[in-house]
Amino acid sequence: MFEETMTPYQYTYQNPIKFTDPTGMEGEGVDNDYQLGEDGTISLKKKTTDKTDRLIAKNGDIIAKNIKKDILSDGINIQKRGLTINLSEKDSYNQFLDIMEDFVLPFSVYLQKEMSSGLYSASHCMGMYEMKILPYDKNDMTTSLSPSFMNGMLIAQAHTHPGFYVGMGSSEPSDQDIFNAIKNKPVNFIFGRYNVSHYWSNSQGMYGGHAKLKENNIKYTEENVKTKLGWKKQF
Repeated sequence: MFEETMTPYQYTYQNPIKFTDPTGMEGEGVDNDYQLGEDGTISLKKKTTDKTDRLIAKNGDIIAKNIKKDILSDGINIQKRGLTINLSEKDSYNQFLDIMEDFVLPFSVYLQKEMSSGLYSASHCMGMYEMKILPYDKNDMTTSLSPSFMNGMLIAQAHTHPGFYVGMGSSEPSDQDIFNAIKNKPVNFIFGRYNVSHYWSNSQGMYGGHAKLKENNIKYTEENVKTKLGWKKQF
């Protein structure tokens, strides 16, 4: 289009040093790049001062690109050890949901593994909140998200339904989700490949209801992850 527009760098908003366009869809900022290793270890590959980070697979697939700064760090292994994230008191609830949507859900879909998280009020530091992402090689949400002395009160819990195929987790809440809402009492969010839903229970621990919150911007289907996200991985 250069001959018509006379702007050879329009695809990067006239700034090819700060932006790239690997998918041909839109210019993307150069973020901190973390690479996911075969053993689940996440390692820092490139450091920048931009506002968000990216997680990239070994084959070059950009798994997630809008990851809030200070969530990832060099050498962490969520597969085996999980991850604890400190959240500020202000808007901690929405921070928790944003991290699930921008990082945990696409990561989960790429791995085709269910991932679970909990939001806690941190008992060891008043006014602070923690998000705990469970190790996904042993994803036992019913016991691992139980409140403890260190974690404080469990305020909300969330998990993903990433499976492309029958039997690997649909986008809708399951019978186990309903059971967890009754047993654990806090709001139980389900991040499906199409919609975000949640169950809640009343103060007596009885089942309260179910609501769909919103539709995902990218419907995570096997076709879309290849055409829209450009993933080369074979599922």
